[in-house]
Amino acid sequence: MLPKLKDIKINSLRELSLRLGIELKVLQDVAEYINIHYEKFSKKMGEKVRMLYEADHSLEEIHRQIEKRILNRFDYPLSLQGGIKGRSRLTNAMPHVKKLNVGHFDIKSFFPSVRPSHVYCTFHKLGGAPDVAHLLTRLVTADNHLPQGFKTSTKVAALVLLDADRRLSHFLKKYGVVHNIWVDNLTVSGSYPIKKLVSGIRRILRQEGFESHKEKFVYSHERQAVLGVVVNVKPNVPKDMRKEVDGIVYKCEKFGVRSYLKVTKQNMRIKQFLRHVNGKLSSMLAVDKEKYRPLYERWQKVIASSGVKV
Repeated sequence: MLPKLKDIKINSLRELSLRLGIELKVLQDVAEYINIHYEKFSKKMGEKVRMLYEADHSLEEIHRQIEKRILNRFDYPLSLQGGIKGRSRLTNAMPHVKKLNVGHFDIKSFFPSVRPSHVYCTFHKLGGAPDVAHLLTRLVTADNHLPQGFKTSTKVAALVLLDADRRLSHFLKKYGVVHNIWVDNLTVSGSYPIKKLVSGIRRILRQEGFESHKEKFVYSHERQAVLGVVVNVKPNVPKDMRKEVDGIVYKCEKFGVRSYLKVTKQNMRIKQFLRHVNGKLSSMLAVDKEKYRPLYERWQKVIASSGVKV
């Protein structure tokens, strides 16, 4: 296994091409005409409608190599959790188990707020030469922001949040409070009253170019859940989530995925729906492998019968 790196030092475009194993001309051509190498579609997620992006084969292969040979080699702090190999909703929840106070902060319009300038500065600050940082930025952004849906986006988001994460760690340590970030969700917990820290947390996020909203504070006598994992006593999957996923698996087994999507009028492509449910089941499996493996295996059969590669 290759060692983890503290920076992304690439001194020239030629070095970038060699690192990715892709001809420089191919990288430059795709970057120049990036708009024809992805599709976008809207998807309702809870009360929000989000714009998702899906790369075509050429761009997806470039993203795969950027992720494998650059992003996966970076040594991310443990406080950055979302989308990073070896980290899950369970590892994200563990630091907050049996805490007196838990606070949730949602970063408003996170992906649209991450501009190419943020991404460029991040790659350059981590050691990429200016032309390297520029080309990488062109390849991982779209429509003048970091797009939700690209294979590289969650890890690029983590890199962009490095400074905010470092400052939050320094600020919260004084109060004996821990935190971690799952893409655009910041969770803070400890014995100290989290509400007293809100202005400081908001100030740090604002100075780093982000805005907190939908803040929520939960105490030990209430149900404390971190991204769907209950943390009051030990990590557990909420009952309503278990019931929802079990129902989806059963109906898709009985009627087929396409019929289920048609009847329930899901505003989601079949591939995205399969990945969405797969993600939920993976997080359940991480919490209790023995309990949820049978349901996970049933879902894998549903995916296989759909004929869609996930």
